Amino acid sequence: MGELNRVADVVIIGGGCMGVSTACFLAQRGVSVVLVEKKYLASGPTGQSSAVIRQHYSIEQLVRTSLQSLKIFQNFDELIGGNPGFIKTGWLFLSDQEYAPTLEKLVNVQKKLGVNVKLISPDDLKNIQPQTNVEDISSISYHPDSGYANPVATTNLLAESARRYGAHIYEDTAVTGIDVNRGKIQSVITTKGDIHAPIVLNAAGAWGAKISDMVGVELPIGPTRHQVIIFKKPYNYWQPAMIYADIPQNSLALFRHPFLNRLWLKIDKSTSDVEPSMISSAISCPIAGLCLNP
Repeated sequence: MGELNRVADVVIIGGGCMGVSTACFLAQRGVSVVLVEKKYLASGPTGQSSAVIRQHYSIEQLVRTSLQSLKIFQNFDELIGGNPGFIKTGWLFLSDQEYAPTLEKLVNVQKKLGVNVKLISPDDLKNIQPQTNVEDISSISYHPDSGYANPVATTNLLAESARRYGAHIYEDTAVTGIDVNRGKIQSVITTKGDIHAPIVLNAAGAWGAKISDMVGVELPIGPTRHQVIIFKKPYNYWQPAMIYADIPQNSLALFRHPFLNRLWLKIDKSTSDVEPSMISSAISCPIAGLCLNP
């Protein structure tokens, strides 16, 4: 990493995929970028992400952004360099009868924006994935171009590209303060020294509110705990498995994510006011019981 670069156009705080990706594309545009990460790249939520590449969103700007992201993953070696582990599996959003009208509206909007998506019936889904239980399903949106990637590989390849374009990336460098004078940022104070820059990009994710407090801005975000159980995949399970979001399961997010011959079941969300790194990584007894005794 070398000696800390003391001056930059932009300082990015956070070495997850969002921060590193921003560093990469700013550097491509000739911006002088310094990124600092308190641990190592992808050490936070990025490294534990299911890394789903999807285009199903209810906000138009997110749909447009996700389409651009898909194009990058489809041409990653040419645009960034290297293999991010992107596997196209298809993505399914399962809806009950109550949510079906909303899903239809979302699909129509997504189509107008250029997303390759269509509504299919439970019978259609049984033809595509015969092992799927569709008893409580009314409608499904099917995104055939979606899939998943390796989040750690993606982040590190983006970092390599950013460095090739002149960005400076420093790991094991924590931010302890931000110097502000007359409403303008002067420098970022780190454990390795100060970096003078007029712009700071807060990409600290679950720690974002802590960073914003340094400049007197209240950021109403906090960590969300997703419980994940990993199952061994049956030998006759389809390959590669599609990715599901299952609304009828008590309105909880449910993803079945294939990775190293395993199925990832993400089934619960709960917010917490504690330090993100202090959230327990152990699964709760009720969730374990639900999975073992469905």
